[in-house]
Amino acid sequence: MDKNSIIGLFLIAVMIIGYSVYTQPSKEQLEEQRIEQQHIADSITTIEAKLAEKSKAIEAQNQQEVIKDTLNPVQAAEKEIAAFGDLATARTGTEQDIVIENEKFIAVISTKGGLLKKLTLKEFQTYDSLPLLLFEEQESIQDFVFDYPGFGRVRFSDLYFEPSKAKIKIEGERNDVLVLSLKGRQPGQELNMIYSLSGNTYDLKFRIESKGFNGFDNFNNQPLKLNWKITGLKAEKHLPYQRTISTVFYKYKNEGRDWLSETKEDELVLEQPASWVAVKQGYFSVVLFSEKGFVPNRSSIKVVPFDNDNEFYNKLFLTDLELPAQGDGTLEMNYFFGPNDLDVLNAYGDDLPRIINYGWSFIGWINRNIVHHMYDWFMGWGVSAGIAILLLTIVIKMVLAPLMLKNYKSSAKMRVLKPEVDKINKKFEGKDATQKQQATMALYRETGVNPLSGCLPMLIQMPVLYAMFRFFPSSIDLRGVPFLWADDLSSYDSILQLGFTIPMYGDHISLFTLMMSATTLIYTWMSSGNMPETSQPGMPNMKVMMYIFPFMMIFFFNSYASGLTYYYFLSTLISILQMWIIKEYFIDEKRILAKLEANKAKPKKKSKFQQKLDEIARQQQKAKKK
Repeated sequence: MDKNSIIGLFLIAVMIIGYSVYTQPSKEQLEEQRIEQQHIADSITTIEAKLAEKSKAIEAQNQQEVIKDTLNPVQAAEKEIAAFGDLATARTGTEQDIVIENEKFIAVISTKGGLLKKLTLKEFQTYDSLPLLLFEEQESIQDFVFDYPGFGRVRFSDLYFEPSKAKIKIEGERNDVLVLSLKGRQPGQELNMIYSLSGNTYDLKFRIESKGFNGFDNFNNQPLKLNWKITGLKAEKHLPYQRTISTVFYKYKNEGRDWLSETKEDELVLEQPASWVAVKQGYFSVVLFSEKGFVPNRSSIKVVPFDNDNEFYNKLFLTDLELPAQGDGTLEMNYFFGPNDLDVLNAYGDDLPRIINYGWSFIGWINRNIVHHMYDWFMGWGVSAGIAILLLTIVIKMVLAPLMLKNYKSSAKMRVLKPEVDKINKKFEGKDATQKQQATMALYRETGVNPLSGCLPMLIQMPVLYAMFRFFPSSIDLRGVPFLWADDLSSYDSILQLGFTIPMYGDHISLFTLMMSATTLIYTWMSSGNMPETSQPGMPNMKVMMYIFPFMMIFFFNSYASGLTYYYFLSTLISILQMWIIKEYFIDEKRILAKLEANKAKPKKKSKFQQKLDEIARQQQKAKKK
C-alpha cells in the first residue's frame, strides 16, 4: 500500500469519525427524544386503555344480550324496567336513518337516540372533488346523557324514537319540522326531540320536550349534557395548513370570542355561560348556539391534533356541554353548519365573524371592513379572482403612493448628504463616537434633514402588508379558485412535484413564490443604493442581510397560499415601477442638494430635544476626562 493510499484512508476515517461526532445528538436532543418517546408510549397506553374499556363494554352488552335471550320475556322486561324505569319501552326498536335536506346541507338523523350521524354541505366539495362532510358516523359520535333519578346514567343512544316523517326536502322560504318521539310505560309519558329547518339557511334548530316522566319531566331540575366527538376530515389541498386554522372557538356571553390552541392539544372547562361554541375545521364550522349560555363549570371543550404522518384526518374535537333549561323546563339549542364566510357569519353577529383569522385588532378591522369589501366589489365586475387581486393591488399601491414618494425623497436627501457624512466618519475615525454623532446630527440640523422621516411612511405601510398576509390564506373566497397554473389560490401553486421532500422547503416548486422572490431581489437592489456599508466591527452588514431575505422567502412561502404570493409579486412589481417613475420624474438630486446647501446658510435653532441630547453628550465627555 503506497503513501497516497494510506493518507486517503486516514482522511476518510477522519471524515467518518468527524461526521459521527457532528451528527451525534446533544444531551438536550436526547432528552427531547426521550420525552417524545414517553409521550408516544403514554398515548399508546391511553388508546389501549380506551380500547380495553370499549371491549369490556361490548362484552358486557353481549352478556346482557345472552342473559336476555336466556331469560323469559317477563324476566327480561323486569330487568329493563329495573335499569331504565319508565324508559324501558324505548329500549327496543329498529334503527332508521332520517334524511333532512335543504338548499345548503343534507343531514342524517338516526331514530336510535334521535342523534345527528352525518352532515354534507351541498355547495362545496373537498379539494379531491368529493362531497364535503363536516362529520360522518364512522368517525364522529354524538350523544345526550342525563342521570335518571333512581336508575343512574342514561344515554339517548340506548333509546329508540319514532319519527314523524321518513324524509324532508325543502327549498326557498319553506320551513319544516321533524319530531322524534319516545313513549314511556305510563300513559301520557312522552319525550320529543324536535328539529326545525328552513329551505335556504345553514341553521338547524333543536328542542327537547319531556312530560309525564317522574324525575326528569322538567329539565330545570334535571341537567342534560351533549357529548360530541367530531373527527375533522381532510378537505383542503394542504392538510398541514388546514390544521393550522382549525380549533375550537367559544364566546362567553359578556366577553369577546376566544379559542383553544391551533398547534397543540388543549382543553378548557368553561368558567362562564358561553353563548356559542364553534368547531372550526379550516374553512367550515359546526357552531352550537345557546341563548341562555352553556352551563359554566360543567361544560368543557377540547382539541387534539393528529400526527403529521396522518394523511386523512384534520383534528379531533371534543365537546361536553351542559344545556341550560328554558323557563318552561324544555331545552333549546341551535346548530350552524356552514362556511366561514364573512358575509354569512356577519348575519349572526355576537363576535362569530371573528373566528376567521383576519388578524388582530386594527389588522383584522382593515380586512373585515375594507379589503374584503373591495375584493367582493371587483369580483362583482365579473372578472376572475386573479384580475380582482390585480385591481386590489393597484388600488392599495395608489393609496400608499404618497407615502412611498415621501420615503424616497427622504432617501434621496440622505443619499446626497452621504459624501459629507463619509467625511465626518473619516474625520472622527478611531475617536470618540459621541463627537462623531454630534457632528452628524449637526449636519442634519443645518441642512434641514430628518434622518427618521423615512421611517414613518414605512411604519404606516406595515399594517397593510401584514393585513394582506392574513387576508388571502384566510378568505374562503379564494378556496378552490384557479388562476393561470394555480389550481387553488387558497393553497400553494405547484409547477413541479419533486418526488422527495427538502427540509424547510417541501416536495414541490411554487412558481408564484419564485416570481415574488425575484421581484423582491430586484427591488432590494434598486432601493439599497443609499444604504451605507456597516463600519462598526461585529455588526452585520445590512446590505448583505437585505439580499439574503429574498432567498429566505423562497423557503418560507413555498407552501403558502398562492393568492398571497401572487399579491406580493404584483405589489413588489408595482413598487419597482413606482420607484422608477419617482426617480425619473419626481426626484432631482442636484436640486435637492442645492436646497440643502441653501438651508445651511439659514441659522437654525436647536430643538429642546436636540439641546438635551447635546447636554447629555457634554456630560459624558466630562465624565471621560475625569
